[in-house]
Amino acid sequence: MKNKLYVGKLVWNRHHYSKDIKTKGGYGAGYKYEVGHSLDIIEARGKHAPIISEEDFNRVQQRMGLRRRVNKSVFNKYEHLLTGVLRCAYCGYSFLGSTCASNHKTGARKKWYRCSLKLQTRGIQCKNMNVVATAYDDFAIALLEKIARSKTVRDRRYVSLVKMSADPSDDVLKQIKEVKALLDENREKQKKLTDIYLAQEIGQEIFSQSQLPLKLDEDRYKKKIQVTLPR
Repeated sequence: MKNKLYVGKLVWNRHHYSKDIKTKGGYGAGYKYEVGHSLDIIEARGKHAPIISEEDFNRVQQRMGLRRRVNKSVFNKYEHLLTGVLRCAYCGYSFLGSTCASNHKTGARKKWYRCSLKLQTRGIQCKNMNVVATAYDDFAIALLEKIARSKTVRDRRYVSLVKMSADPSDDVLKQIKEVKALLDENREKQKKLTDIYLAQEIGQEIFSQSQLPLKLDEDRYKKKIQVTLPR
């Protein structure tokens, strides 16, 4: 679905072996296989007949781009159910899961949640304290079990599954693109607001008052995209 060969084109220099970076252990060609620079990529019309129109090809790329979700998860044996769900009451950033050794002899570790602002900036740390993960995870599981038993939730889920079976039209894709643009603009405003707050140019009260409507708009845009686009 990404190969332009099927639309009658040939592409060079999309990838290349970097002679400056060796592969670990010298396996394969001994050089690292990297994505080429956009300025070095060459496209040309081939002599073969295309089997897919460029219009259809571009429509597929657009839909794949809308459905693409970037995951930045670190996989390990310790599950943190509420990573990215919990929000810091001090700065508004997400809480991420972490572990620390609780018994060095047995190797046992204790699960915590801590503000992601501590991981994303240098020299600046959120003052909010870490929280023990077990109590929050147990509460979330109990709440989800209660919701799952609800007849109303089951009926709504069935209706949603039927609705998601339809492929979105071009008008729907256009609406989603517009909402995503508003979401990106909203996140940029939140980033600038946070930078001003961390630079101590505004107080916490003004920061919280200014951030709240942005957070509400962000949740509204996300919900609108989820409802409109089938997964």
